[in-house]
Amino acid sequence: MNVVRSLQELQMLQNKPGVRLIRLQGEFILNEVCGMSALELTAPGITLDGTDAVIRVTAHCVPRGFCVIKIPREAHGVTLRGMDIRLEYGGAEAAEDVSVIEVCGKDARIEDCRVTAQGVFKSISGIAVRGGINTTMETPADNCVISGNSVCVRNHSRNAAMTFGIMDSLANSVSLHGNDVIVSSTADEGNTAALFNSGRFLQVYRNGFRAESGARAACTGVYNNGMYMLFAHNVLRVRGEGSSFGYICREGSYTRIAHNDIDVCGADGTGIAAPAVKCMVTENRITAQTALYHVSYGTMLRDNISSSPR
Repeated sequence: MNVVRSLQELQMLQNKPGVRLIRLQGEFILNEVCGMSALELTAPGITLDGTDAVIRVTAHCVPRGFCVIKIPREAHGVTLRGMDIRLEYGGAEAAEDVSVIEVCGKDARIEDCRVTAQGVFKSISGIAVRGGINTTMETPADNCVISGNSVCVRNHSRNAAMTFGIMDSLANSVSLHGNDVIVSSTADEGNTAALFNSGRFLQVYRNGFRAESGARAACTGVYNNGMYMLFAHNVLRVRGEGSSFGYICREGSYTRIAHNDIDVCGADGTGIAAPAVKCMVTENRITAQTALYHVSYGTMLRDNISSSPR
């Protein structure tokens, strides 16, 4: 087994022939960053085990588009396992388009990791899966599996901000299961969502999603703009002072929403909003002021249990 104690050593080791498993050991603290990522995994088929390590970024200045760990397009089949990655951004100005883990390579797996981010951000994602091409053909970041992770993102911005726990941007065949995702934002405008999706063939089951936001920002457990989504056996807890949604679908179709426990607290709270054409909404337990809103033609509703919050 290859054990490394510095990120520079890991960068050199990952490209050696025959190396498939690398274990990080110790604490890695970065007080400043010099590039677009703290660590880039460029070799295909690498498994990075961080069970005995912590990576902490405490920089006061990061470039737009910065991520702590990046899996680029050329790196297929990369696995992150047991990582503890903490982004503690202390800059006075809001950082833009930042993520803790960014996945662009196919067949990536993120397993049993702890991902945290806090600071003032204009846009932030805990885990960003970036396909980047709006097509039904194969795209970068397809077939990503995200399982057993703890993701916590806290945005302290007072201005307009986008805050996401997990974001799937146009990637296909992504699977999320067994994750615990928490997001909170103090921004007065923008969007806060534990999960944002614009890809296709997404499977989301047995996850916990919790979202909290400020007075005028939209707060959503799951924001879906993709197609062919299975969303089942999840727990959603949404607390927003303004417009709050457990699950909202703006454009996507052919989605099954089943056996979920959805709790939305707020005067303007909606359990499931705008399920699109040819969706199935069955056997969900919904606690919200409005259980279902703006149901499209062709959507099947069956055996949902709804109640208002006390």
